[in-house]
Amino acid sequence: MKNNVAKINLLKTKWSSNRQLKNIELLSKVVMILAVGGFLLQIFYVSGRLIYLNTMISRTKTDIGLKTSALNSNNTLVENYIWAQGVLEKMGQARKSEYRYKEYLLKINSWLTNGTSMVGVNFTKKDDISFVVFADSVDSYRTFETNINIVRAQEDFGFKKMEQQSLSRTADGSYKVTIILTI
Repeated sequence: MKNNVAKINLLKTKWSSNRQLKNIELLSKVVMILAVGGFLLQIFYVSGRLIYLNTMISRTKTDIGLKTSALNSNNTLVENYIWAQGVLEKMGQARKSEYRYKEYLLKINSWLTNGTSMVGVNFTKKDDISFVVFADSVDSYRTFETNINIVRAQEDFGFKKMEQQSLSRTADGSYKVTIILTI
């Protein structure tokens, strides 16, 4: 009688299972590394965007501050312009036909530079215009003086003579200049 023996190859099956387990283990490690790597990349991206947005917010705040200060510094010029317009309208109504006050004041006002403001005009003498300018600093005064010299050299200056009557320094450190124009 023959022995019917079934042969089972346990080694191959065991080796095959270990290989499959190692492949699954390797696949799970790769998936884990990709997941952690993707998560870290997202963290870096979001952090980078937050830093960029904070930088843009900071720049915007700086721009707002600069524009606000520019607007505030221009408020004085606008107030001076409105004041001059009011004075001009009153003067125009009072002596419209005799003198060209509005033209003279607009011309004098155009000579003002940053840091200077006209605070008084005197038309009491018939052919003379006297006006007072305040300059915030010596640099503002020098810029104003240079501007007047340039304007005086132009052909369409419009006045016979210009003379600086006085220059003084006030208690607050600004400069007061009195100028007389001959029509």
